[in-house]
Amino acid sequence: MVLNKQRQYLILCEDKQQQFFVRHFLKECNIIGPKISFEPLPKEGSGEQYVRENYIKVLKKSRSKNRAVTAVVVIDADTNTVTERINQLERKCATENVPERNETDTLMILVPKRNIESWIEYYSAGNANESATYRHLENVSESKPAIIQFTKDIKNGRLRTSGFVSLQHAQKEYDRLCNVN
Repeated sequence: MVLNKQRQYLILCEDKQQQFFVRHFLKECNIIGPKISFEPLPKEGSGEQYVRENYIKVLKKSRSKNRAVTAVVVIDADTNTVTERINQLERKCATENVPERNETDTLMILVPKRNIESWIEYYSAGNANESATYRHLENVSESKPAIIQFTKDIKNGRLRTSGFVSLQHAQKEYDRLCNVN
């Protein structure tokens, strides 16, 4: 399955590492350059809170009249579960009186457990787990080989998950998005 190359992709994420991850994930999916735009990164404070506060704006953009925008939202689960973090986004919809995301919305939510570095470590070393905290990379480009492998696996529907609930969720999100795109 593949993503629609004709659409615009709008990315909302917490930090530079997530931004780099999604940019290169999309690049490996043959979505390039002007097809990708980013919401600004938070200047200070909690990245997770910033994503929650801007989620509705991005959801609305993905629902625009011409429906030419696909949104990719990345928010760390931290010590929550993937489900708890998604429920927080749904509650944000309820408080803003906006319908929750549905199966036809062109919005993908990626929720790495702990943080995106756990996925990078898993795809780099193969022995990571979702309960450990992995260091932030000094140079985000060090994650590129892991992103390439992640993308190859997810596109083939064979994302290695090894008990990573967050990676299982990512595969479902990718498959759903390919079907609505």
